[in-house]
Amino acid sequence: MMTQAPLFTRLDTAFARFLSRRAKLDGEQKQIFEQLVMQLSSEQSQGHNCIQINDDDKALVLASGLAACAGTMPLIVEKNRLYTHRYWHYEYRLAMRIKAMMGGAGASAENLEQNGGQAGVQHHYRRSRNW
Repeated sequence: MMTQAPLFTRLDTAFARFLSRRAKLDGEQKQIFEQLVMQLSSEQSQGHNCIQINDDDKALVLASGLAACAGTMPLIVEKNRLYTHRYWHYEYRLAMRIKAMMGGAGASAENLEQNGGQAGVQHHYRRSRNW
């Protein structure tokens, strides 16, 4: 059984072309970059906030001049995940709010996992005797 290539919307294609025209890449690199951005746009329209990329794709995206590991570039690379800045920023803000609810600077991802997030957020919910 042959798998079909993903179908991209006109928005996915237009967004990818918009960025690829501004990328500091040539030829085949620009085509690969455009495919990655189309895939990212398509996944976001399906409810995902990022896509997984390999080390070669990561290097290519960073070389485009349109991506960074943080900041205000249109694309953000974090570990081996590619985000649009908007979705990366949403995820970052959510993480900071959770951290603040867990007790600020002393909160860590390990603490959140160990206690299921209960320690810092319990005070936001009233206990009911009817439960």
